[in-house]
Amino acid sequence: MKQFSPLVLFLCLSLSAHATHFLGGTIQTRHVSGLTYEFKVQLYFDRLNGSPASDAQNEVRLCLGDGKELNLPRNRAESVPVSDRITKGIYTGTYTYSAAGLYSVAVALNNRSNVANIQQGQEVAAYLYTRINTAFPNTTPQLPLPTLEAGVNQLYTTNLATSDPDGDRLVYRLVRIMVPLSGQCNEPSVASSYQFPNEVSRQGTFTLQDQVLNWNAPTQLGTFIYAFVVEEWRNDTKIAESIHEHSVFVQDKAGTQVTIPPYQAVEFGDVITALPVQDFLPKALLVNVYPVPSQDWVTVEVQSRQPSPVHIQLIDLQGRVLQEVAFREPSLRREYRFHIEPLARGSYLIRVTGKQDTITRKLIR
Repeated sequence: MKQFSPLVLFLCLSLSAHATHFLGGTIQTRHVSGLTYEFKVQLYFDRLNGSPASDAQNEVRLCLGDGKELNLPRNRAESVPVSDRITKGIYTGTYTYSAAGLYSVAVALNNRSNVANIQQGQEVAAYLYTRINTAFPNTTPQLPLPTLEAGVNQLYTTNLATSDPDGDRLVYRLVRIMVPLSGQCNEPSVASSYQFPNEVSRQGTFTLQDQVLNWNAPTQLGTFIYAFVVEEWRNDTKIAESIHEHSVFVQDKAGTQVTIPPYQAVEFGDVITALPVQDFLPKALLVNVYPVPSQDWVTVEVQSRQPSPVHIQLIDLQGRVLQEVAFREPSLRREYRFHIEPLARGSYLIRVTGKQDTITRKLIR
């Protein structure tokens, strides 16, 4: 069975001196014919604080993974206001690959708008990507525009469900935002100053389940940004994945007030209370386990801020190691699949040990 291990290619956009006041976006791909794809970069800009800067963003430039670049001009007909706070910019172009392969198409923007959950957000570059396997003709799905406004101490819910144009199975998962590293085609990094929206006050929950995002509940005013990945699976093979960023504006508005539940960390999925501040600092490792729940195979994806050896273990709730693999050569990214079909149904743990951190994820069979 073919394993999705994408080659790295990233946007080579020269970072300009002015702020773009970026508030979110994504990259869509559409299969045209053969190895020809259309790329559509969809960006959201701050109308209130950054109209001149966003209006000046007339094109973006892509690295395409084969040493070539592509300028995508702005489609003015589709670049329209979507609310009194946001303007949408659309950039499109087509490209034909010379060979089938795994490619990651990305865009970087300098800088973001100020948001409550990124320290000095205006100085943090934005990074979006879509990874495709051109051996599988594929068009990525169009997601609905999420609800943009939330009320303080009110449940925020937005439905992100959509249908895939090719009938592929879609898997959603929350992630931390990414930033480009120095150099034009290097691996990206997790933004060290980013916090999930509920981490700012360390209250309540922030979850994405069954394609529905719930924040229970915002406790302070401001603009917050979040990111999630949508994976496309065809016959048990992951053929594409895209990162999406969106903003939510928390306002003092009329609505039903809720009782804020205990803080639940997004990364770990367990309720954590009364921890010191240092326990909420970003980890050196980012670990994703999918799909959850799993039936036959489960994939563990590990990213680290610095090249690191990685030890991955599948453990039962009694602490017994059932399967494990050790990658001794330092790397920024590793991916491994465990065969779990023979296991009894129930809960298990995935434990990942790197050079600095050990992270545990829950797995349901």
